[in-house]
Amino acid sequence: MKKNASLKLNAIITAFVTLCLFFSSLPASAEDDSVYITILLTDPQKDITAGGVEVSMYKLADFTDYMKREFTPAEEFEPIISQLDFSTSEKGFTMENAEAVLSFIQENNIPAASVLVSDENGIADFGEVEKGIYLIDASGSEKYMIRPFLVEAPLYEDGQYYNKVKASPKFLTVNDDSSEPDSTPDSSVSDSSKPDDSSNPPDQGEKIPQTGQLKWPVPVLAIAGITLIVIGYADRCFRKRNED
Repeated sequence: MKKNASLKLNAIITAFVTLCLFFSSLPASAEDDSVYITILLTDPQKDITAGGVEVSMYKLADFTDYMKREFTPAEEFEPIISQLDFSTSEKGFTMENAEAVLSFIQENNIPAASVLVSDENGIADFGEVEKGIYLIDASGSEKYMIRPFLVEAPLYEDGQYYNKVKASPKFLTVNDDSSEPDSTPDSSVSDSSKPDDSSNPPDQGEKIPQTGQLKWPVPVLAIAGITLIVIGYADRCFRKRNED
């Protein structure tokens, strides 16, 4: 009798601990974490700092689940988004797509969601933004040729999500005698627009928790505490039953 009761107790404890471990391995929610976008109009290799340049940001879509790359296009951009493939960063974040979106904007006179002028350090800080896909355009500069590019927030790169996104487009001075710039922008937004050595990577200290990544030791301590409570309660019931 006592042996069977002991086996039942061990089974209960094992099952409970297994459930705790299962739930601790689930993705950590990052829906409450804010995201930010900062544009850096600088090129250390060419010693260029483009201050006083108007930078426009257009919101193309809202992420409904950025880990699954599920999004809802903004109503005004739905016609062009439906023609492009944004299923992955590699397919969606190309110079061709960025220029197609910009042409659509110009043809339909769509206003920017936000417009800033870069400061003396070439920085245009848009601050906190909603999770989504954006087009950045600074092509109105007379001194620099700056090509549009796409950016997502949060940014997925090297197996991590970053909520502070810093991106630098590739640009050349108008009087530059070099050939046409590469079709891939210099931006820290995706593998299809991989930054070169001079680009600014995302803040390494601003990662968003993702699958299997929890802010321990809080969950570990909580699970351990609950486990001890359950063990204590089960042991008490077991002893009381034996006494009866």
